[in-house]
Amino acid sequence: MPKLDDSQYDFLATIIHQLRTPLASVKWALNLILAGEAGPLTDEQKKLLARSVEGNDRVLGLINEILSADRINSETIKYYFTPTDLIKLIKATINDMAETIARKGIKIEIIEPKKPLPLIPLDPSQITSVLQNLLENSVRYTGEKGKISIKIALETDVVKITVKDNGIGIPSSEQKDIFEKFFRANNAIQADPHGYGLGLFIVKNILEKHSGRIWFESEEKKGTEFYFTLPLSRPETD
Repeated sequence: MPKLDDSQYDFLATIIHQLRTPLASVKWALNLILAGEAGPLTDEQKKLLARSVEGNDRVLGLINEILSADRINSETIKYYFTPTDLIKLIKATINDMAETIARKGIKIEIIEPKKPLPLIPLDPSQITSVLQNLLENSVRYTGEKGKISIKIALETDVVKITVKDNGIGIPSSEQKDIFEKFFRANNAIQADPHGYGLGLFIVKNILEKHSGRIWFESEEKKGTEFYFTLPLSRPETD
């Protein structure tokens, strides 16, 4: 996918921002109709409306990604660090995606550390975005009845989280660009043409603001493992 220069990106972000409100209104109206507020519906009408809601949600999701990236560019995101139960946060994120995961018949495995995990100083909203992006990618690019494992490991001064899938993988020739803004690997575009390639760009920036890091290992057609770390404590000057 060709990369946009800064002026093209700024123009796109402006247009996207203006689209957000009307699309949210469309979603509200569709959900009202689907709930039968405007009268009874046939099964076929319900099916068509459900598809419309799904398409609208997909576009709104893309809009939110672009606006998040725009805030990262302008450095206007505020981070609110609080001691957080990371395992509970991971489980809540998985639960929010339960319907999508079940629809594909994907098995989710959580491997918790043997020792109790201390509360981690992090911004719950932002780390939820990290988890959502990584899990959504794994679900999107893993076939029916695939497997995703999430491992939480306590190390000396960090907690390390691994998100592993047995999906399409990332071609070796394209791995160097995977965290670039607007970049998507060719096999990812073929598997799912929807998307702007902003998720991993956002993830990397959020983790850097947490003094964490992210890296991965991947082999095409065999799957991908993303690893990221979060420090167990923050400097007193933060």
